[in-house]
Parts: sequence; structure tokens; C-alpha cells
Amino acid sequence: MSLRGKSVDFKVVFASFKVDLESVYNYSKSKSKTTSSISLFQLVFDCCNATPKPFINELTEAISNFLTDQCTICYNEILLNTHVVTSYAFQWERYEKATVFLSKVCEYLDRMRLHKANMKSKSRSGRKAKIESIQGIAYAIWTKRVIKRIKLENNNILVVQLIESIKNERNFDFSKDISVDMIIKQSITSFVEVNLLTDNPYKLYIEEFENFYIEDLKEYYRNETSRNILSLDISSYMKKAAKRLTEEALISKKYLDPSSFERAVKECECQYISVHANVINSELESMIEYEKLDDCQLAFDLFSRIPNGLDEYLKIFENFVIKKGKLILEKISPAILRDPTDIIESLIKLQANFQEVFCYNTFKKNLKFISSLDKAIGILINETEHEIKVSEEKCVTLNLSEILARYCDLLLKKNNKMLKSVEVDVEEKMASAVACGYEYTSKLQRMFTDISTSADLNTKFQATHAVEKSIEKFTKFYLRQHSGRKLTWLHQFSKGDIRLLDFDKKYEINLSLFQMCVLTLFNSNSKLSVKEISDSTSLGTEEIKKILKTFTEIKLILIEGDKEIKSDSICYINTKFKSKKIKVKISSATQGENQQENDSTRRAIDEDRNLLLQLVIEQVKSKFKPEIFAIKKSIESLIEKQFLERKGDGYIYIS
Repeated sequence: MSLRGKSVDFKVVFASFKVDLESVYNYSKSKSKTTSSISLFQLVFDCCNATPKPFINELTEAISNFLTDQCTICYNEILLNTHVVTSYAFQWERYEKATVFLSKVCEYLDRMRLHKANMKSKSRSGRKAKIESIQGIAYAIWTKRVIKRIKLENNNILVVQLIESIKNERNFDFSKDISVDMIIKQSITSFVEVNLLTDNPYKLYIEEFENFYIEDLKEYYRNETSRNILSLDISSYMKKAAKRLTEEALISKKYLDPSSFERAVKECECQYISVHANVINSELESMIEYEKLDDCQLAFDLFSRIPNGLDEYLKIFENFVIKKGKLILEKISPAILRDPTDIIESLIKLQANFQEVFCYNTFKKNLKFISSLDKAIGILINETEHEIKVSEEKCVTLNLSEILARYCDLLLKKNNKMLKSVEVDVEEKMASAVACGYEYTSKLQRMFTDISTSADLNTKFQATHAVEKSIEKFTKFYLRQHSGRKLTWLHQFSKGDIRLLDFDKKYEINLSLFQMCVLTLFNSNSKLSVKEISDSTSLGTEEIKKILKTFTEIKLILIEGDKEIKSDSICYINTKFKSKKIKVKISSATQGENQQENDSTRRAIDEDRNLLLQLVIEQVKSKFKPEIFAIKKSIESLIEKQFLERKGDGYIYIS
């Protein structure tokens, strides 16, 4: 292969080049004809480097004319066959393979064209130029001379037959010959492949095929669903819809470009579900009432596929729960005065039933349905709340309900060791009877759930002796058991047990967490000052003094020098400590209540109550009209006691 430029007779050279190209583009017709790739590369190189003038533009134009003629031949041969799709797929496959070969042969030509275009572009605007490669030119000519001519001159018969072939499969007329499926897929894919080298690869595919396909799909399912909704019951219709959606998804994956899959399935969902949603919704209450769980789940699956499809389903479900709850309450209403907890127990049972049967199984733990169920139960409780208040003797009614609301949370947040199982049961019964709204009692119920959860975790967990290590280990354990929760340590309410060794007996001391932290410091120190203990525990000096006092009272810790505990006092363990009991319980300093918080709470409540009292007095004072006789009698009594004296027509107060 010579790389030197030489004089070239372009007509003679291209005539030879054209013969070889024809054998490439018509390889099935000329199997005996062999083409030398090297000779084709040499011809392209010679034309691009010809002296005194290269034939770059001439060669490009000549190749374009050849491709135009070739596409015209393909177009005519396609229309000779009544089944255009088969003929088109064959011609496109041959043309596409030959074009890929041609693009390899003309790579040098494309580089020379680009170099020439860049030279012109830089001299004018300084920007790099863009050119259409020989392969891009070949695809553009196919689009114009084959695809669009078939559309304009033959009533778009190619797309019509493609859509009709897919429709036949949709009508269960499945082709036994897998090659037919490949032909359909290949023809549809050509709309994308022929435009791949452009800035918008899917434009031709969407405009020439996808839009027509989706419109036909819409019309097909519009007619089918209109027939089915009239001829089938809702259960059968939904089963048909689910089956059709599955089939359409398979057909779309089988034939269409992946970019069309979502659009095709959504159109099918629209026609089968959205258009007839009202008819399906009209039967949902009956399905729920008679617990047709398969139908309820099928409706849930279908409506989950469309935007806002579950909104109406949620309303119907919520209203049915309220309706069912009212029927239950009507049956037990005579018992309200005897035991109002019957209402709560009945509603809890109702909620548990709907939660297990519908929310967890049928609706697959969907949070919207769980929330809708909670809302319905809340409405039932709030509507019957005034009936529970009829008899004050049978419910817990507190004059200071504001204080209850503020302090009940605080009490329940204490460490669950302070509440025995019997006490938890009592507190739960109190919560069911307390005269607060559903929002508050439901909050208490969640606290009881947390108490139960905490008890289970403590049963599983084996704490270490070191306090900090135990807290850190339990925190990691808790977060593994309950991902997403926040664990808050209430140290002031925590208690623990410590074993004392090296004494006359092995004592076991029960004490608070703060006391435990102070006592464990003496494991590594024989003597400590109050200030050192305060620095190590980050507790205030006054708090440390209170804690040390509890130890000095039982003579477990002694103070050097003065008996009074001061900031510079030195403390040490009494190695001669003795007790009659093996298990010693040390009373803790007052920690449970924050006096400042209590005072501010009561002050705020009193201020609110004073405003209310002033308002009430202002409203009723106009209705208070004392008798004149009573006023005169009161004045005489004040004069006798020398609080008032008469002066003219008036009275004077005597200080």
C-alpha cells in the first residue's frame, strides 16, 4: 500500500470503487464476488491525497449519490413483498452491515473532511467544526429515502404492519416462529439505530413509531376496557386488568425500545385503572365488609400503580372502620355507665383485627392505611368521649387536669425498674379511663409500649461492671435491636447493684447511678477529695455532698477530720464496714423532681386560671343583683363593728 500522493483520474478510480461497494451492499446477490478491503482503503487514500488537488469533496458527494441510489433500490424491493416488515428487516440488516463496513473504509476520508472543516472554521470564528460522518450520511439517506417515503407514499404501511403484528400477539395470536419476533424487533430498533449519530437519537423513533404505537395502544385498551367493565363483575375485571398489565409489560420488553416501556405500561394502567376507578371504588366497601381479601389486595395493587390512586381507597377504608366501630359501640352503650373501659377494649380489639387482617397482610404494612386506621379509631374515641364523662364516679376526673397532663409524661419516663408489672397494668387502666382526648391517651399507650420494650431488652442484656462501658454497650445493643429510634438516658432515675468485696461479707448494695459513679471511683483511689469527685463525675459540689452524706450515714465512706462535708474534705472507704443485711439499699438524694420546674408549672397554671376566673366574674357580675334589704343589713353590721360610720348622706371607712 503506497502512502505517497499521486495523480489520480477520479472517474476511473471511483468507477472501480463503486463496483466494490455494490458487491458489499448486495452481498447476498453476488456471493461469488470477493472484495479486497485493502484496495478500497488504498482508493480512498489516493483520492484524499491526489496531486495537484485532492478529491475529498468529490469522493464524499459520489459516495452520497451511490447511497441514494442504493436506498432507492432497497425501497423498491421492500414494496415488492406484501409483508413489508419482513422485507424491510432484511434490507435494513444488509444496508446497516454494509454501512458499518463503509464507515471503516472511509475513516481516513472523515478525518480529512474534519481537518479541512476545522481550518475553515478557525479562520472565521475560532471554533472547532462538526461534520457528518459517512456513516451518518448513509443513515440520513436511509431515513429520507426509505422510512419517510414509505410513510408518505404508502400510507405508513411499515408502522401499520408493525403495530398490527404486535396487536395480533396481544389478541393471543402468538407466532410459533421465533424469527418473526426477531424481524419485528429488528424493524422497530432500526428507528433508533438509524438516528444514533445525531444530537437527538430518539427523535425519529418517537415521531415515526412510538407516538403511533401509543395512540393505537390507547384506542385498543379503551375499547377492551369498555367491553369488560360492562360484561364482567369487578373481581373478574380486576383480575383481567392485572393479567393485561403483566402481558403488556412483557410485550413492551419484547419488542419496544427500553425508553418506551414506561410510557406503554402507563397508558395501559390509565385505561384499565384510572378511567374506571370510580366503578372499582364503588365496590370496595363491599369487599372490605365481607372480607374478600384477595379482591381487596388486588385493588390495592392496581391503585398503587397510578398517581394518587389510593386516596379514595383510604377514605373508603377509614369510613368503613368508623361505621363498624359505631355499630359495636351501639351494642355496648348501655354498659357505659357500669364500666367505660368496655368501649376502649372493644375499640382496641377492632383496631387489632383490622390491623392484622387488612393493614399488615392485605395492604402489605402500607403506612398510609395504618395511619388511616389510627385516625378512624381516634374519631370513634373522641365522639364517645362525652358519654364517658356522664358519670364522674366511674372515671378518673381531676380538678387539676393541667397538672396531670404535664406530670404524667414525667412519671412514665422514669426507669422501668420503678414500675412493676402490676403497676404497669394499673397505669394502663388509668390511661384508658382518664378524661383526656384520644391524642393524649394514645401518647400514654405508646409510653407503655416503650416500657414493655425496655423490659424485654433488659432481660436479654447482661451488663458489665463498669458503668460507662455498660451504658455504651447497652446503647449499641439497643440501636441494633431498634434501628431508627433515639435512646435517651435518664440517669437521675437509674438504679444499679454493686458487690462489695474485701469486707467481712460479700455485700450487695442497691443504689442510684449517681451514687454508683461516686462509689466506683474508690476502686482505683484510696482517698479522694470532694472536688476531685466532682471533677470526675461532672456533678456539682452540692450534689456530691448529698451523695456522700448517704454513704456516711451507713458508715461506708468516712470523712477525715470534721464530720461536716466541705469542698476540701477528704473521703475514704471504711474497710471495717459492717451490716446485718447482705443486701443493703441506700436511699438516694432527692432527684426525682425538679422543684424549679414544679414551681414554674404551677405558676403558669395559676396565671392561666386567674385570667379565666376574671373572665368568668366579668361575665356573671351583671347578673348578680343583691336585694336592698340585704345591703342595709350588711351596712348596719359594719357600723356596729366600727368599720363604718355615717356622715351626712354617706359613709366613712374607719381605719
